[in-house]
Amino acid sequence: MIRFTLILSFLLFQFPQNQETKHLGTWEGDDGVDIGYLILDKEGYATLKANGEVMGGKSAVIRGIEVYMLFEINYQSAPVEIDFVIYKLADDVEMGRLKGILEFIDDNNMKLALGYTGSRPENFEGEDTIVFIKQP
Repeated sequence: MIRFTLILSFLLFQFPQNQETKHLGTWEGDDGVDIGYLILDKEGYATLKANGEVMGGKSAVIRGIEVYMLFEINYQSAPVEIDFVIYKLADDVEMGRLKGILEFIDDNNMKLALGYTGSRPENFEGEDTIVFIKQP
C-alpha cells in the first residue's frame, strides 16, 4: 500500500491536474514595438493592456459603447483555438470576434497567433504571432 501511495504521489506531481486551465493568468508579450499584457481569468474575461490602455475585461468603452470581452478556448483542436469576443454591455449582443490559435511552449510560455482578417490563422508564422511569458 505504501508503494502504491508513493507511485500515485509521484504521478500527481509529474502531470498538471488540469491541462485545460493553464491558459489562465497574466501573460506578458513583446511584439517588437511595445510590451503588452493579456489577462485570461477563470470567469472567462479577457483583458488586453498595451500602450497604457486597457481593452476588454468586465467593462470597457469602444467608440462610445460600453462593452466587455470574453474568451472562448477549444483544447480539442490542434493547435488550440482561442477567440476573443466583444459584447455590448447593455444587451449582450456580440459586436466582434478575433480568432486565434495558441500553442504552449511550456507551462510558462505560449505562442499566440491572431487572425486580424476575420479568419483563424493556420500556423504561427508571420508578424501576427507573439510569444507570451506567464507572470507570477
